[in-house]
Amino acid sequence: MRTELLFESCPFLTSANVTLSRLGFADGDALWEIMQDEELYRYEYEAPAKERVQAEYKIQDANAQFAAKRTVTLGVYANTDLAHLIGWIEIGGVDEGLNMGQLLEELMELANMVQLRFLFGRRCVGTEYPAEAMGALCRYLFEMARVNRVQSVCLDADIDKQRILEKSGFQREGVLRECHRWERQGVVNLAYYAMLLSDYNFLKNTRTVLAGAETTSQQQTTQTEE
Repeated sequence: MRTELLFESCPFLTSANVTLSRLGFADGDALWEIMQDEELYRYEYEAPAKERVQAEYKIQDANAQFAAKRTVTLGVYANTDLAHLIGWIEIGGVDEGLNMGQLLEELMELANMVQLRFLFGRRCVGTEYPAEAMGALCRYLFEMARVNRVQSVCLDADIDKQRILEKSGFQREGVLRECHRWERQGVVNLAYYAMLLSDYNFLKNTRTVLAGAETTSQQQTTQTEE
C-alpha cells in the first residue's frame, strides 16, 4: 500500500466531467454556499453553517488534518467551471466515532481500508457529477494507493447519498440500528456501503460501467500548496 501518495502531495484527479483537487481559500464563497444550505445538511452530523467564516475554518482544518496525516479532503469541480466548487469528499479513518485517535496513515497500514465522507451542492442535482467523482477517487485508491476496502456510512434515511454510492459501484452491506447518537438527530440507524478491491476488479474486468473509472486518471499531476 502506498500511503505516501496521499500525504506527500494532495491527489489531483480528473475524469471526463469532473476534477478533484485540494481545497483552497479561493473556494470560500462556493463552500459557504453549500455549508449554509439547511436542506443539504438535513441528514448530516454537523449543523449548517451560520456565518461565512465557518467555511474558511473548514478549509483551515482540512489543511491541518492533511498535515497531521489524519484526513485528506478533496474539492470537486465540474470541468466546465473549474473555479467553482460543487462538493467535497473526505478520505478518513474507519468509524471515527470509535477510533478517535487513529491516524489515517496508521489505519491504512493496519487495516488497508479507508472511509469516505462527502457532500455535494445543489449544482449537482440531476447530474452524474457525484457518482463520477466517487468513481474517479475509488480508481485512485485501488489502483494507485492500493487499498483493499473503501467504505462509506450514512443515515439510513439519506436516500440521495445511498443512490450516489450505488451508482458509484458500492455495495450495501447492511444497517446498524440505533448504533450511534447524533446531536441533532438523536439515536440513529446507519447504512454501511463498501467496495472491495475484488469488487472493483470485477466491475473493471467485466466492463461494467463504473462512473469516473472509465477515463484516464491524471493523479501523476500534483497540486502544490497555495
